[in-house]
Amino acid sequence: MTSEELIATYRELHSLSQHMLDLARQEQWEPLLALDATRAAMLATVAGIDIGAFDLSQTIQTELRDMIAAILAADQQTVTLTEVWLSELRDILASASNERKITDAYR
Repeated sequence: MTSEELIATYRELHSLSQHMLDLARQEQWEPLLALDATRAAMLATVAGIDIGAFDLSQTIQTELRDMIAAILAADQQTVTLTEVWLSELRDILASASNERKITDAYR
């Protein structure tokens, strides 16, 4: 991988993380989940890269550091929003289960 490909990969990952955060904010769960596999593959790619092996200018190093921080922040916010949704979903499922038990009891 060249340094240009490295930077392009991180820019794409940053853009994807921001898009996923936007989807979570809009409660667009299905499109969000569809993008998760793409994100996981990209993360696996960058996880195996030793950034220190590249001869990067100070400006590029700063840009990468800022992108990584933004990716992590977006991911954390996405997780928080997703956890709220999952909690609501659990409540709905529990309510439906209880309703079914009551209905079954009176049959």
